[in-house]
Amino acid sequence: MADSRAQNLTERLKLLWNESQHHASRFLHGAYREALSGSSSLEVAEALAWLNSTNLRAALRPLRVHLLANFVTQGIQDPLELLLILLGLNPSIEHQPPYQFQASVSGADAVLLLVDFEKLRSTDQAAGNGLLGDWVKHLRDCAPRAKILLSEPFFLPPICPVVPEHETARRNQVEQGLITATEGLGVTVVRWRDPLCAAGVSFVHRSSYYVHYDQLLTRGGLGVAANVLARYLAVLFTPRKKVICLDADNTLWQGIVGEVGADALLY
Repeated sequence: MADSRAQNLTERLKLLWNESQHHASRFLHGAYREALSGSSSLEVAEALAWLNSTNLRAALRPLRVHLLANFVTQGIQDPLELLLILLGLNPSIEHQPPYQFQASVSGADAVLLLVDFEKLRSTDQAAGNGLLGDWVKHLRDCAPRAKILLSEPFFLPPICPVVPEHETARRNQVEQGLITATEGLGVTVVRWRDPLCAAGVSFVHRSSYYVHYDQLLTRGGLGVAANVLARYLAVLFTPRKKVICLDADNTLWQGIVGEVGADALLY
């Protein structure tokens, strides 16, 4: 596939699909890496439509996901769905409008709670922590067996790469409040700040989008977030095979089977 970068994402995935002879595990082995090669939102939508026309999803483990946020996340669903498929899951994503934290999430396998902590810390810190705790408790009551994934604080520029001392203290305070508010509720904190900062603050965040459209993250930023979330979900919901390989002779038993025979071994 030396010239695959001249092709769009759908064409590259089709090539892999044909090379794998429509075998799901062989196809997925390289498909996820192809989707991370800087594809545009249009390419992602086209690739997702093509995948839905194949029989690939029927071979994957179903996953019911609800996504809630207190900022506009339009544009995250397609990359999240595509990456989850390419990581071996068959997602059904319920994407709630912003601020719908009281929505029912019953039946969900996973609930993604994406929070703009800037809004919570703009008021009384204790009140913000209480509000976050109420959101999580409601979700836990609605879906007691679901995995709840909560985004860690990602504050607005200029926090990367240099953070003033007083700002660091405030960030630590907010993060401690997050831990306190969600303690005992089985919440997994999604560590997305470093990947977002690594992609470049100007790439993942635009102040004008935030002020006028309540978009904490740009399309590019949502793509980065989708990848982080997909990887967390894949770890949580993909069964892992554990294998220990040992030299059995003189390890699990005394002697060498080929020399003394099985009956002469001491266990």
